Amino acid sequence: MMFRFRLQRVLDLRVQSEQEAATRLAEARSEEEAARQERLRLEAARIEGMEKAAAASSLSPTIGQLQNLRFLVDRLTQEIAATEDEIAAAEADVREKLEAYSTAFRERQMIDKLREKALDAHRDEETNADRKLMDSVAIARFVRTRATRAPRGS
Repeated sequence: MMFRFRLQRVLDLRVQSEQEAATRLAEARSEEEAARQERLRLEAARIEGMEKAAAASSLSPTIGQLQNLRFLVDRLTQEIAATEDEIAAAEADVREKLEAYSTAFRERQMIDKLREKALDAHRDEETNADRKLMDSVAIARFVRTRATRAPRGS
């Protein structure tokens, strides 16, 4: 008899749900990493701007040039602050997606354990059925052998 798990469709849906949650988690982590990389790029640009401002001040630049450099550095500082907000939102999204993935994993694992128990029970039933069949064959053979020996010995 072939094993058939009654909750196989539920297990399939749980596997699919877990895979989708894993995909969403990977996307959220990728977005978080992109935000972190953007922050690093902006910080490097701000440092470069500050270095240019320091170098330009020793060359007696015009007030307009210094104001432009200061504006650029201030603008980069604002963008870094905005990127920090994006990183915080991305981190929260990753935590949320991780929790959803963990839940989907546990739900799939629970149904999978039920499947394993059902499969073990099915195997035990098949083993018992095989034993009963082998016992009945052995008993029949014993009876037949005894029956054929009994008339000769009488």
